[in-house]
This record gives sequence, C-alpha cells and structure tokens, in this order.
Amino acid sequence: MQDTYYIKDNIAGTIYSPHSSAEEIYTKLKKSFPWFKKDDYAYTDIIIISNHSILQEPELISFMLPYAAGKPLFGKPCYTSRKFCMTTKTSFVKKYDQLTTKPSWMPEFCKPLFISTNHEEFNRPYPELANTFSDYYFSGDPDKVEKYFDLPYNRGTYDTYYAATIVNDKIAQIKQYVFNNSESNFANWDVIYFLLNKNNKIYHA
Repeated sequence: MQDTYYIKDNIAGTIYSPHSSAEEIYTKLKKSFPWFKKDDYAYTDIIIISNHSILQEPELISFMLPYAAGKPLFGKPCYTSRKFCMTTKTSFVKKYDQLTTKPSWMPEFCKPLFISTNHEEFNRPYPELANTFSDYYFSGDPDKVEKYFDLPYNRGTYDTYYAATIVNDKIAQIKQYVFNNSESNFANWDVIYFLLNKNNKIYHA
C-alpha cells in the first residue's frame, strides 16, 4: 500500500508500506552507499521515495530509524529518519522534536506537532543545502488550511497532515500528507506526538 504527499498539484513523495520492489531499492542503495545495511531497517516496512527542490535532489530515499535511536544520537527521546540523496550520493539524519509553541506564521486553528532539523553523520558525505531549511509539521481542518495557505484539494480518506518548509524564516512551501492507509504506522501523527510528549514529560493543560 502507499500514501502520498503533495506540493501544490505535484506529487513530491510516496510513502510505501511495504514497497513491492524493496530488494531492488536495497541493492541500489548498497551500490551508492557501501556502508548501507538493510538489516538496520528490518524493523519497518516503510520506504519513502521523494524529490526535494531545495536540496536539488530528484530522488531521495528515506527510512524511519528506531525510536530508541533518538536518545543515543541526540541525548533525548525524539524521532529520527535517515535520508539518502541519490544524485549527490550524500546522506543525513533528520531529527523530529515536538513543537510546543506555535510559530507566528501558523494560524490559530492549526495544531503544531513537530519541528525537524537536519544533521550530518560522522565521516559520511553531507548535502550542505540541508543546512538551509527546517520543516514544521501540523494538523488542522482541511477546509481552513487549504483556504488559508491557498492549497489545492488534497485529502486522505484516513487522515491529512501538513508541513511547512521554512527558509530564511519564511515559508518556502507547504506539503500536504494524504493518508489512505489506516494500517501504516506512519499515518498516526497525533498518536506519535502524544507519545513523544509523554516520554519527554511535557504536559499541556
């Protein structure tokens, strides 16, 4: 099964759970990244294939890392993913923290969820453009979100979430995450947010 996210009318990424050609993707990654080990991702069947205009990457292959990896990497509970840039043969780890305060650009009817930052791994080539942006993830009534951000009608039968890519403190693009697969562990952002807050002992009135 697969889900999709959009930037305006264009598909920017596809979330596969599972991917029908996973072994071919593992072989492709091993060829470009000799240190790649598919066993590092045996706990998940989710593979995300996307393009990224800011990174200038036509093909980005991503995997979520185990939740337990967050604390050794960053000293606190957090979600992480590893991104493989296939054109430049670079990679990086993306860290997701809970977003506890609402940015000034986010309307009051939206719920802030996560903020992500990009990080270099020791002795692995890193795309310098990854330092130029961050992503803010949120939810909200689709009617209101689409109208406020001038977005097309893109909605999932299971759920819909959003992310704003921020460059130089300004919104560069809004992504619409369209989830139709209720069985995907990647589709329940509100649950993920709750668990992350609980593990970091952050409570809201």
